[in-house]
Amino acid sequence: MFAVGSLVLGVLLVKLLDSPRTFDDVLDQVSILGRETGTEAKADAWLETAVARTQRIAAATQVLPKVRVAFLEWVDPVFGAGHWIPRMLEWAGAEDLNSRRGTDSVRVTWEQIVDFRPEVVVVAPCGFKMSRSLKQAEHLVSNPGWGQLPAVKAGRVYAVDANAYFARPGPRLIDGVELLAHLIHPELFGWTGPPDAYAVVA
Repeated sequence: MFAVGSLVLGVLLVKLLDSPRTFDDVLDQVSILGRETGTEAKADAWLETAVARTQRIAAATQVLPKVRVAFLEWVDPVFGAGHWIPRMLEWAGAEDLNSRRGTDSVRVTWEQIVDFRPEVVVVAPCGFKMSRSLKQAEHLVSNPGWGQLPAVKAGRVYAVDANAYFARPGPRLIDGVELLAHLIHPELFGWTGPPDAYAVVA
């Protein structure tokens, strides 16, 4: 992205900026970071590309019926998505009634997930890589009504690398939008990122 390492980038974000709560906040802070580090031109170029990538996905999905997606930021207890995740889901063509944009992730009951009848379930425990997310996802299997969820019947339950693509307010959120688009609409969007970005939960 810039001539700034990921660790330095994270430190600067913490020191210079307020904690972002929405996707737009994240983009704004990349712009501020560019100015603060003397890499404004590179930041602007990255932002232009990032916006184009998300708009391409949004344009393709906005004409399609919304897919019911349960994005779980924790499994015991169950937490729905917050902060920037709902916007990412919207661009990717999802509807998630248990997520809240611009707020902390919200605790929900398992009954709310069952009643929502998700067609896709994304298990993304905050800060966990895919292998740990997969182990967490296995705890859901014993929950009442699990086998009756449309997502389970269709084999569309996924554990993802939340640490890389969803939990951190940084550049790889753009990759996260593309990953969601692939999981929700694989017929339209391929995935060219690392193969361990996600796994199907058996």
